[in-house]
Amino acid sequence: LCLRQFRILHHDVTSLSVETIGPCLHHINDQVRVDALGLLCEHRKTTTAPTTEELQMILSFMKFNMNSQSPLFRQQVSTLFKKLLIRVRECSIALIKKSNHKDLQVFKDFLTGYFNTSFASLFPGSSYQRRQFALQCLTLQASLFDYHAGQSVDIGKWIANIFTCSSALTTTHIKQLLLCIQDSYVTNKVLASDLLTNLVSREVLVEYMYNLTALAHTMMGGAKAAECSSSAYYMRLFMNVDSGKLSSVIRELNLKWIDKLKHTEKLKSHSTHQVFSNNEISHELTVLAELINFLQIQLSLAQDNLLHASVESPVYGVLEVIRISLETIELSNVPDDFVAGWRELLGCLIKISTSVAKLVTPVVCNSSPEGCLPDLAINALKQINVADIDVLGWANSGANAQSLVVCCWHCLKEVSLLLGDIVERAPLVSVEPQSYGLITVEQVLNIGDLFTYHLMEAKHMGAFEMAYAGFHKLCGVLWASTSPLLKQKPQEWAQKLLDSFKMQDSEHRVTRRSAGVPYYLLAILSTEPDLTGRSCLKAVMNTLLHIACNDQPDSDSLQPSCVHALNILRALFRESRLGDHVMSYVAGGFKTALFGISSDVWAVRNSSTLLFSALMTRVFGVKRLSDEHCQENKMTSKQFFTKFPSLHSFLLKELNLATSPLEADRFDVLQPSLFPMLLLLSRLYPSTLDDGGDPNMSLQPFVNLVLRCAKSSVWKIREAASRALLMLLSQTELTKSINLLYSSGLGIRGARQNHTHGLFLMLYALLLEMFPTDWKTGLNTICLLLKISWIGKQINRCPVTRGTYLQILGTFFDQFHLFAPSQQFHHSVADKLELFCDSLELLTNTGHSTFLHTRLLVAGCCYCYLVLTCTNPSVCDQEVISAAASLLVCDHSHDNVIVCFVSTCLQHSVYEVKQCVLTEMKRKPLSNSNMLTLVPIFYDIGLSATNPELLTLVYELLIDYHKTDNISKDHILKLMQNILKMNHFPNMRMCLKEASINLASHILSSHVTDNSQMLLQWVELLKDSYGPSQPESLRRVVASALGRSWRILLQHSSHHNDDVVIGFWLLLIELLQDYDVDCRSEAARYMSHTMSDFQGHYESMHSQYCLEVVFTLVKQHHKENLYLYIKVILQYLETADVTNFTWGQNILFVEGPINDYKEEAIPVQLACNSLKSFINNPIGDLAALEDLKTFSRTVLTNTLSFIKHVEESSTMLPRSSHESSTMLPPRSSHESSIMLPHSSHESSMMLPRSSHIAGSVHKMLLVLDVLQLIDKCVTPVLLKLKVLITSL
Repeated sequence: LCLRQFRILHHDVTSLSVETIGPCLHHINDQVRVDALGLLCEHRKTTTAPTTEELQMILSFMKFNMNSQSPLFRQQVSTLFKKLLIRVRECSIALIKKSNHKDLQVFKDFLTGYFNTSFASLFPGSSYQRRQFALQCLTLQASLFDYHAGQSVDIGKWIANIFTCSSALTTTHIKQLLLCIQDSYVTNKVLASDLLTNLVSREVLVEYMYNLTALAHTMMGGAKAAECSSSAYYMRLFMNVDSGKLSSVIRELNLKWIDKLKHTEKLKSHSTHQVFSNNEISHELTVLAELINFLQIQLSLAQDNLLHASVESPVYGVLEVIRISLETIELSNVPDDFVAGWRELLGCLIKISTSVAKLVTPVVCNSSPEGCLPDLAINALKQINVADIDVLGWANSGANAQSLVVCCWHCLKEVSLLLGDIVERAPLVSVEPQSYGLITVEQVLNIGDLFTYHLMEAKHMGAFEMAYAGFHKLCGVLWASTSPLLKQKPQEWAQKLLDSFKMQDSEHRVTRRSAGVPYYLLAILSTEPDLTGRSCLKAVMNTLLHIACNDQPDSDSLQPSCVHALNILRALFRESRLGDHVMSYVAGGFKTALFGISSDVWAVRNSSTLLFSALMTRVFGVKRLSDEHCQENKMTSKQFFTKFPSLHSFLLKELNLATSPLEADRFDVLQPSLFPMLLLLSRLYPSTLDDGGDPNMSLQPFVNLVLRCAKSSVWKIREAASRALLMLLSQTELTKSINLLYSSGLGIRGARQNHTHGLFLMLYALLLEMFPTDWKTGLNTICLLLKISWIGKQINRCPVTRGTYLQILGTFFDQFHLFAPSQQFHHSVADKLELFCDSLELLTNTGHSTFLHTRLLVAGCCYCYLVLTCTNPSVCDQEVISAAASLLVCDHSHDNVIVCFVSTCLQHSVYEVKQCVLTEMKRKPLSNSNMLTLVPIFYDIGLSATNPELLTLVYELLIDYHKTDNISKDHILKLMQNILKMNHFPNMRMCLKEASINLASHILSSHVTDNSQMLLQWVELLKDSYGPSQPESLRRVVASALGRSWRILLQHSSHHNDDVVIGFWLLLIELLQDYDVDCRSEAARYMSHTMSDFQGHYESMHSQYCLEVVFTLVKQHHKENLYLYIKVILQYLETADVTNFTWGQNILFVEGPINDYKEEAIPVQLACNSLKSFINNPIGDLAALEDLKTFSRTVLTNTLSFIKHVEESSTMLPRSSHESSTMLPPRSSHESSIMLPHSSHESSMMLPRSSHIAGSVHKMLLVLDVLQLIDKCVTPVLLKLKVLITSL
């Protein structure tokens, strides 16, 4: 708050010392760090120069905050950086005018540090958010400090004398940006591409063209979608650099690709195919023509063997490259000389895309596309070498079916997006012969027919969703067309579909939610312009409502048109772009849905239910809270019936029909529409404004009809009716309604139990609503209920009504003492002691252990517990205490009755009784003295119980009461051992695991033990319970548990097994890199406590800063035992997969949880720095040096294995003989110092087509660089690895 106020008032930051603001820049709270940075970056005068210390603190802030997961934090920091850079630029220009070169050098050094720090975050293995933020920082700096961004010639000259990003770029920086194009996220690809285009000259980029084009050519022929996307951005980059040279490179690569395949002569005809006749063409056209030739090669392979092509050479990669390459070209502004060439190219592209769509149609249009293997594919499967399939990870027919459907729907996706872009961006050829245009009307109509077919027939959701995206663009173009033929086409398509629905023998089969049929009409109607008056929408809505209402089958015979109409209506009501236009049809939609829910056909009922749900969302809004019945999604009756006046009479009529059998005591007749009508009424409430007595707005006519629902034999109907009744009544009508319920036969002996239960539910809902404002009426109601106390006694054989009755009494007894005068309630309870005694007597009867009595036992137990724990002792007079004491044979004192009652319940044979009491004790604890008295019983249950819910409750209660003298230390340690043993059982419930770890950590923190074996088991338990596959709640418990036990594990580390200490530090490092911010914060918080033991003061630092100093902290803790310190480092390096490197497989999907925050390269670099410091100053620790040499030999063996594997696989990247040596430009001597702070090796950054292992190679190089200090054998291997990766 002080920082925020200081920043708002624009105080001068120089009044604060570095010791004051420095820790705030690394604080655990994001907002504190933002406010501290704001003090350094902001100033009222942009020409006020920041000091050297302030600039150094900002660079330190950058180093530790680039990996923030919060988009808000990154956006705030980016805004502050922009203000700072503008301020630095203005100050630098002022210094240039004054010729003050000394102070100007300070800003130059800062801008260089900012530039290098941003590039330092682009190391292999960095997280997505770090790369994105670094690229954003570079884009921001380039926009302000580059001569391209100068607002005038003079400013451009001044900026050139300060700092320019283009001149600061080195070969290493260019390689980093080129590698970022292989990022998994498109935003990072785009940012990197824009930086390369704006900062790097074409002459420099041409040097990389061949090898990266070869890499892109290889990737776009692969099966991984991320690699195909990367290849597309490589092609787009080099098309802007030198499209003429790019086309010749692609032509050469096409021929090399063919040489590796069979049927060479047939495929060569495609590679030499002339797309253009004799038209003049541009270089961009040549590039696209070569890509189309490669597409024809891929298509030819797929036509021969689709299954094999789905694994080896899928078509969708080339289609994506062509689509993204076309995005950079203004098709609406093509030079006249190249118009004919573009017409030919787009025509050829449309033709080939249509062929691709037809090829994959049998799979995506199959009734079960996920498991589809067409006959041709099955025959082809027999021809594929099984060994080849194993290498690719698809060893069985199911996996082959998966790869096939993925390939097919990706192909249709790219075809749809490509054709949609062409139609949207390419101008149409007019009727005049000399008119400008690239695509013809016939081509547009053919594309429309293609989209129509796949939307009507495709069953794969991804396929028809992408077809919808392309068809949506097409419809937008057609509606806006000036051609009458094209302008009326969407309406013709819609009418044709509706006409097919009216035919009895409709060709459209019923599928799940009608597949792509709703998307078809949705694309047509959502793009219809308002200028037409939405006539097409009105006609379609009226027709659909007519079909859905009138074509509903009366028997089990299914009419597909009705189901399709319902599903289309659902899609139209859900579409936000049609929200205001479809509101006038909501009333008809509700009527249609309610009629359909009563249908005899399941498909109609299902579609009608989905339509009803969509209408509820459209009218009342999206549910924003977990409570389905919250006030946020409700509406007054005046609002609702003003919008939809016809629904008032309709709902009255239908509700009367649905409840008439109940009124006539025909309980066997079920009305399916009753439940949704009650749901709808539960969203309406009376208006506070006077409605003028208009009967068409009033909710009062619905009250009596809802009261009938209390007789229903369906429990859900009774519950829905209770909620609806509550909403229908105003606050002034509650008392009258409660009296009406009581006089409706409540408590009459011989009444139907369903009716009694329904009345109790309604009464309970009304009392909960009325109690806070009108406790007197509530008290009178409770007194009336006590007059029919026989319902809560054993004479009533129905446990449901008995339990509900006792639940009402227990709930309100628990709260009445807060509002009601004690004397009134005192007499009400004292008059009916039989009910209380009867419940206690039932609890002592161990014979009632069946399921029917369990609910009653639990309700009675709750009631008795609430009576005894009433915070106002005068409520429970001496008669109540005496009655309870006589039953339990105990002292008459109030506290003893409570303890004896709880003890009796905890020893009951029915475990639900124990669970009920423990739950109530957790919600409403007893006094501290009573709880401590019961602790021994808790321990007994914890040692003997097997029910997981019971154990969870006991452990949660013991967390607050484990410190007691009533339990011996041996008993406590026995419970601890029981917990450690129990957590190794498989299939242990997560809630029990969390509670047991939580309790064990509290026991360890208060009962220090020197049992090394137990501590080792404890650390192993925490390690086993932590991992990316575990839920966040358990990982947070582990973080908290480690924080409570860290003093035991570290302060007495000399007495513990080394494995205990090593396990602690390794788990701490993992927690500091957890994906969940709460886990990281918890670990950082107690690590800050540990740091305070050495620094003398406590500052809560955030996790990234703590990770930076973790190995320094390890050394400080174990400075008397450096051997243990080295063992911690070596164990971490082994867990970081430095010694267990595996070559990544070419799998289709990555399975398992992924920690996108974790960056192993950073702690590996820190560990290597610590090793290097130790090697340079070994202090005679021979055992540690021997361990280092053993570790070195393991790493060497693994590295040599990796080198051998790379050499055997080096043919994966084709390259020409004359360019292989010039793939990477030479690195100048002055660039060697401008490398990543986290790495001294650039070679790991250019491992082609293996970005998934680039991080592992980077770590390997870091470790080898350190190990060569103690092992001379490492140096030649390290050099060989660098040369190998650089050559690739």
